[in-house]
Amino acid sequence: MDTRDVVVADAFAAEPTGGLPVGVLPGGADLTDDQLRAVAGELDAAVTAMPTDGPPDRLRVVGPRGPMDHHPQVTVAGFALAAERGWAGAGSYSPETARGQQEVAVGDDGRAWVGLADPNPQPVEVEYATAADALGIDRAAFEDVGADLPPFCVSVGVEALAVPVNFLEHLGSARADPAVLGELTDSVGVDALCAFTFDALAADSACHERTFVHDGRGGDRAGTAGQSPWVRAVGTEVPVTPAVVAGVATHLYREGVIDDDEPVVEQGHYLDRAGRVHADVAGGVRVGGRA
Repeated sequence: MDTRDVVVADAFAAEPTGGLPVGVLPGGADLTDDQLRAVAGELDAAVTAMPTDGPPDRLRVVGPRGPMDHHPQVTVAGFALAAERGWAGAGSYSPETARGQQEVAVGDDGRAWVGLADPNPQPVEVEYATAADALGIDRAAFEDVGADLPPFCVSVGVEALAVPVNFLEHLGSARADPAVLGELTDSVGVDALCAFTFDALAADSACHERTFVHDGRGGDRAGTAGQSPWVRAVGTEVPVTPAVVAGVATHLYREGVIDDDEPVVEQGHYLDRAGRVHADVAGGVRVGGRA
C-alpha cells in the first residue's frame, strides 16, 4: 500500500488549532486531483501537494469538492512548512497557481507574504438598520463610528462589504441572521459582510474583524469547479479571511484612519480559531502570516 504523510498546517494562526487548517502533502506532487480530493474530504480542508527537495514551484489546491482557485492561506501554509523544514530559505519565490504566477516572500522570521491585486476600495451606501438586523447588533453601534468612516466595498477575489462597529463588546455579540444577511449582501452585490472594530483584544492589533457569508460557504460566485471561495466556515462565519483583511486594511491606511503600513488584524476568536493576519499596504498590497 502506498502511504504518504500529510501535515495539517493552521495558516494565520495565533496558536495551535487557530486560523485556517490546510492539508499539506510533502512529496505528494505526483498525486492526482482525485487523490488529493479524497484527502481534502477526510480533513474537511483544502489540501496542496509540494516537493521536499526545494521550495514549491507550483501550488495546486484541491478541496473536498474538487480543484479550487488559489487562496493566500494555502501559500502561507505551504511556504511556512517549507521554511520550517529547511526546503525554502528566506527570499522571494514565484510559484505557479491556478491564477498564474504568484509573488511570494519568506522572511527571516518564517512569516510568508503573498502578493495580492489592488482591492479597489469603493464607498457604498448601506442602511444601518439592515446591517444591524443582519448581525443582531444595535444600529447605534454602526451609526456613531459610521459618521466618520462610511461603509465600503473591497474586491479581493471575492467582493466584500466592510462596516465599522464602535466596540468589541457589540461586535463580539453579533449573531448573524442568514436570511437578512443574504438580502443585504445580494442588494450590494457582494459575497461577504466584514464587520470590524478598532477596539481590539491585543495591544498591537490595528482592529478586530469578523466576516460573515449568508449560506455558510459563501456560494460559488468566486469559486472554481463549483468549489466555494471560502475554505472553512462555521455556520455563517468564516474564521479568518486574509484577502478581505488586506483589502480593509488598505482602505483604512489610504484614508488615514490607521498610520501603520504593516497592521496586524485579529480574527476567529469567537469561533475558537484565533488568527493573526499581517498586511503590507504602503506599496503593493501583500498579506502575510505564520502557520
